[in-house]
Amino acid sequence: EESSSVKRSGGAGSTDKLDHTIPLELGGDNSKGNLKIVTESQWKSYTSVENYLGGLLNAGKIKENEAQQAIKDFKNGKTTLAEIKAKYK
Repeated sequence: EESSSVKRSGGAGSTDKLDHTIPLELGGDNSKGNLKIVTESQWKSYTSVENYLGGLLNAGKIKENEAQQAIKDFKNGKTTLAEIKAKYK
């Protein structure tokens, strides 16, 4: 219900998604500053990267701050963390 309210107030269309800039699995939160409305295709393009980074974080292979910076860079079109570990091995 809360996410629907945020989507409506942000002018989201019926297929738009509410996205966490820094996903919860990477230490993000539900604050307004961490939420944005994105298209469904953008949202889908983030999912595999978020899950990959979450796996690295959970395995202790990267630190939380590295995962958070990597997803922010990815979502801003800058990619890296060695090009998201050479395209999500």
